[in-house]
Amino acid sequence: MTTRMRAMIGLLLCTLLIGGAGWLTAEEPQPNSAAPAPVSFKHASPEAAFEAFRAAALRNEWGTALKSCATKLQDHLIRSNVALGYKIVEGVPARRADFETLLRRHVPTLDAINGDLVAKSKLANRRPELNELAEVVLLAATDKPALLQDLFAWFTRLKIDHGLPASGVIYAELTKLNIHGDTAEAVALTRDEEEKGRDVEFPVTFIRENEGWRLMLPEL
Repeated sequence: MTTRMRAMIGLLLCTLLIGGAGWLTAEEPQPNSAAPAPVSFKHASPEAAFEAFRAAALRNEWGTALKSCATKLQDHLIRSNVALGYKIVEGVPARRADFETLLRRHVPTLDAINGDLVAKSKLANRRPELNELAEVVLLAATDKPALLQDLFAWFTRLKIDHGLPASGVIYAELTKLNIHGDTAEAVALTRDEEEKGRDVEFPVTFIRENEGWRLMLPEL
């Protein structure tokens, strides 16, 4: 497995787990020849949530992988990636049009809500902030995991760095699991070839949400 492929596979968890340490451009994802079997997202245990996330990520099916993640984590990723997208397209009308075409697939009312935001900003004699643009998209999104799937694919297609560092975390083993009621914490243990074969640990957390366990991250 090449480092560039590992970057594709490790992009979600490591965005937050290692604090954005490094920027890579991922390769264009390849279409899957066979549809995966239906998956239940009401995971009976933290281990089941982690394994479901890993299996989907290995197939580069981020829309499916993200369904095993907590709503708060999905919201954080939408805010950060939509804001990044708007920053990238600033001053490039054609690219902004392409980006907003993507957003309209998941936010049919995008033009109306953006118009309201721009109007309010003009009254305050300022331009809308990136985080404000991202927030209105988050609030109106019809399918958060599907939106994130398309955002990742958009960044990849344009060969734009999206702050998703390389790691073998998706190949990791879940260790040191401790469950406390509706929350749990564990350590994802992997061996990083770029670190001369040393074991690398990533803290992960879980919460019980919507009648099942979902992946979360400590700082959220």
